[in-house]
Amino acid sequence: MTARTTVVRDAPTPRRRLIVTMVALIAGQLIASLNATLVTAALPAIILDLDATTVQGTWLITIAVISMAVAAPIWGRLGDQINPVFLLRIALAGILVAAIIAATAQDPIVLLVSRAVHALSLSGVMALTMILFALLVSPRERGKYMGWMSAVSALGMMGGPFLGGLIVESPLGWRGVFAIAVPLALLILVLLQFSGAIQRDAPVNRARIDFVGGGLIAAGVASVLVYISFRGSAFEATSFTGLSLLGAGIVALIVALVVELRHENPILPIRALRGRVPRLAAIAVLSVGMTGFPLALFITLYLQSGRGLRPSEAGLILAASAVGSVLSSFLVGNLATRTGRLRPLLIVGGTVLVAGSTLLSLVHPDTAVWWLALVLFISGIGQGMTQHFTVLAAQNAVPLNEVGRITGFMSFLQTLGGAVLMSVLGGVLQLRLVDLTDQGMSLPDAYATTIPQFFPVTVLFAAIALSCYVLLPAIRLRSTIDTPAGAPEEGEAGHPEEARP
Repeated sequence: MTARTTVVRDAPTPRRRLIVTMVALIAGQLIASLNATLVTAALPAIILDLDATTVQGTWLITIAVISMAVAAPIWGRLGDQINPVFLLRIALAGILVAAIIAATAQDPIVLLVSRAVHALSLSGVMALTMILFALLVSPRERGKYMGWMSAVSALGMMGGPFLGGLIVESPLGWRGVFAIAVPLALLILVLLQFSGAIQRDAPVNRARIDFVGGGLIAAGVASVLVYISFRGSAFEATSFTGLSLLGAGIVALIVALVVELRHENPILPIRALRGRVPRLAAIAVLSVGMTGFPLALFITLYLQSGRGLRPSEAGLILAASAVGSVLSSFLVGNLATRTGRLRPLLIVGGTVLVAGSTLLSLVHPDTAVWWLALVLFISGIGQGMTQHFTVLAAQNAVPLNEVGRITGFMSFLQTLGGAVLMSVLGGVLQLRLVDLTDQGMSLPDAYATTIPQFFPVTVLFAAIALSCYVLLPAIRLRSTIDTPAGAPEEGEAGHPEEARP
């Protein structure tokens, strides 16, 4: 048995220091979400300048998504055992090193390796900032900060292509999309020096971390996603290479599940999913990831490669989604803090998400760009009302010493959802482009025709997310950082009873 670990602010954290800490954490979310999407606008220029293949160019996105997905639960588990501020500094240092190498790369392989390190570090920043929020602020007060967090994340995710387009068109070129991380990371490191200290009022949980399970999860997810991404291009789906990759990935994931169930300190909080709230939140965040994460890539390809817009113009259309998300995030965050109730807000957000996805499914090759911007604005409202607040619901349902694990798991599911759908649709897109161009259709027309056919898929996943929100019990956000005696509150951790008033 290991001692329960709780974390408290130093007594009490002065408001000024708390604000500095929050600014640093929000800036951390910005750098993570921004750098995850900047590369999208730079892909054509990178392929041309480095004389890379199309597969290598696509892999710049795929390797980042895979790295972020498999690293999130590991960072989350480490955050429960090691000072998360120390870990955040390590992640920021990783971003600095990777950004410098990527910005000066002269070879596609070097760029790919630096991109993987970059993504591993970004995953740490995203997970650890969420953990630190949970350690510093009670779930009820966290609502308004989550508004800022969700808004900044949306701004980075959807504003990244626009900013990336501006940078690519500037004298900095594509290398600037990596170099921009350097001053941002340095700024956050400086802010952390002036942030409030975090003290632990009990011995740190030193139980052995399940690195075997984490390695099996990483290997399994990577193998399956590589198979999904490159089947039909690098190898045939039924070839020995393809089936070996798929089989190895499935076996690794099955063994990982067995290891996780038997380990006393697993990477993935499988036992916590027995609670109703964490279980439904996990399904919802996976579905929300599938509705939002691939949009930046495919909308960008549709507008640039299919409709002929410049990178900055395409990014400006995508920014409509960020605007919607920013506005709704602030609204939901403040309402959650004022009322302490989350379920009604999530239901409304899920409904808007379904409406936005339905409208998006009506897009066709000649859709007016102003209409597309309006649809993205509505979709952004749904994303802003659900994405981070689903994680908040899960955090509220577990004791403080489980927050890192559940947060990392939620980040893993959200990224994994986007990665799987992106990989599947990316493979289909490649095959359809070849087929249509062989039939005599121009490449831009092939892009404009094929990509809108993908959007109806998002309606299904938005509906699944909404169903999960409807099935949630009443959630009362607690006003204390930890649950009483470190145990989940009745009605908030998946018990059928209603939350206590």
